[in-house]
Amino acid sequence: IPSRVKAICQYAFNWCTSLRVVHIKNGVESIMHRAFYKAISLQEVHIPESVTVLGSCAFELCECLKDVFVDWKSFPDFIKDNDNLFTGVCLKYVTLHVPHGTIEMYKSHPSFSKFAVIKEID
Repeated sequence: IPSRVKAICQYAFNWCTSLRVVHIKNGVESIMHRAFYKAISLQEVHIPESVTVLGSCAFELCECLKDVFVDWKSFPDFIKDNDNLFTGVCLKYVTLHVPHGTIEMYKSHPSFSKFAVIKEID
């Protein structure tokens, strides 16, 4: 998703069956509520540091999700307390990739702490 896009709207990829990998470019600011709701083929998503709004249930029921890459070195205000970003996703099979030196921050977040595997990116 190119950086000229500022927001990924609610239900933008609702029930998308062919989307496997999503690289959201730096510059995108918002991923709204259920933007990727039941994107049943989605396996990998990259969320840049520029995203300051991540709506509840943004990745709800993305059952094939395997890898989530996030670039935040500190959580934006609209993400700090969001505890239902990955509703219906079995996170024990998904790897969360985070910036070097931030693993403890992600382990204490209400949504990201649910990942069984959290790895730091160099």
